[in-house]
Amino acid sequence: LIFCTPLFQIAITALAEGPGMNRKKSCTCYTCIPGSACQFRSAPDSHKGGVLPRSVYFARLEFRLIDFPPTYGILDLYRRAWEEIFMERKDYEVVIAGGGPAGLTAALYAGRSKLRTLLLEKMAPGGQIVNTFLMENYPGFPDGISGAEFSTAMEKQVRKFGVEICLGEVSKLIPEGKNWAVRTEDGEWKSQAVIVATGLEAKKLGVPGEAEMMGRGVSYCATCDGPFFQDAEIAVVGGGDSAVHEALYLTRFASRITLVHRRDALRAEKILQERAFRNEKIEIQWDTVVTKVLGESGVEELELKNVKSLQTRMIKVRGVFFYVGLIPHTEFLEGVVELDEEGYVLTDENMATSASGIFAAGDVRQKRVRQVATAVGDGAMAAVAAERYIESQG
Repeated sequence: LIFCTPLFQIAITALAEGPGMNRKKSCTCYTCIPGSACQFRSAPDSHKGGVLPRSVYFARLEFRLIDFPPTYGILDLYRRAWEEIFMERKDYEVVIAGGGPAGLTAALYAGRSKLRTLLLEKMAPGGQIVNTFLMENYPGFPDGISGAEFSTAMEKQVRKFGVEICLGEVSKLIPEGKNWAVRTEDGEWKSQAVIVATGLEAKKLGVPGEAEMMGRGVSYCATCDGPFFQDAEIAVVGGGDSAVHEALYLTRFASRITLVHRRDALRAEKILQERAFRNEKIEIQWDTVVTKVLGESGVEELELKNVKSLQTRMIKVRGVFFYVGLIPHTEFLEGVVELDEEGYVLTDENMATSASGIFAAGDVRQKRVRQVATAVGDGAMAAVAAERYIESQG
C-alpha cells in the first residue's frame, strides 16, 4: 500500500524529474526533436513535443534510482523526495547560462574538471544551432552534420561527466560576497563562478504587420516553419549568411522564393551566394526593403520599396522569413558587467568580464567572428579560466 500513497507518487515524480521539478511542470517550447529524449523535465501528460514522454519519464526515474545505494529504503526515498521538493537547491562551483555550443563546451570542460556544474538553457541543449539544417564548416565532418545531431552528441558527452542540465532562463545575477546568486523565474542558485553563453536572438525589422502576423506567416526560423509552406510563394529578407542559407533550405518546400536585400550585393559567403544564384527557385530583389506586411488571417502580401528609385510595389506571398540581424541576450547583465553600445559583453582574452567571477563565451561577447568553431573555443577557455578563478579564491 505504501507504493500507492500520494506522497510516494510525489516522491518518485520528484526523483524522476530531478531538481526543481516543482517549479516547472509543463513543456511549452515545442522544440523537442522527434524520436529523441525529452529535454524539458516535463510531467508525462503535459508534454507537447510528441516524443513518447511517458516512456522517457519512467526511464529517467530508472536511471536516477540506479545511482542510489543497494540499501536505499523507503524512508530514504521519502527523505530524498522531500529534499527535491522543499529544500533549497545546492550550491554550485560553476553555473553556465546558455546551452549552445559555447555553453555545452564550457560545461564539458567544467564537468571533466570535477567542478559541481549546472547548465541552464531556456530551450533545448544546443540552443539555436538545433535549428540549423546542415553545418558544413565544422572540422571533422566532411559530409556536414545537422545542428540537431551535433547538439544531441554534445549533450550526451556533457551529461557523461555529471553536469546537471535544467530548463531555465537567467533573469538576474546578484553578488553575494565572493559568490553570485543566479536567478531565473523558477528559482535561484548560488555559484562561485558564472559563465554567460546566452547567445543571440533574431532582430525584428519593426515594420507594420510584422508583429501582428508573427506565427501567421511571419517567421524567423526556416527549419521550424519551412514545412508549413509546401508549394507556396514566400519571401526571405536579408543578405547575410543566415538569410541565404535559409533561403536555400526553404527551396525544399516553397515553389518560389523572393530574396529581398537592401543592398546591391549579398554579404553571405561566396559559396552560398553561388548556390543562390544557380537556384531557379530564388529571385533576388536588389536595393529593396520591406515596408509593410499585409494580410487578414495570415500573410498575403508584402509592400516593397526600392531604396534608390523610392518606388513601391506589392508582391503576393504566403510567408516571410526575416534575417536582418541579431541582438545579444544580455538584458540581465546591464549594470553587472561592462557591455558595448550594442549590448555585447566585453571580455579579455581569458573570457573574463569586468565583474570578478563572471565569464562570457560565444556569440554573446564582443568579437569579429561568430561561428560554432569560435564558440567552442570560447567555451573551453571560459571553463579553464573559471576553474583557475575558483582555485584562486581558496
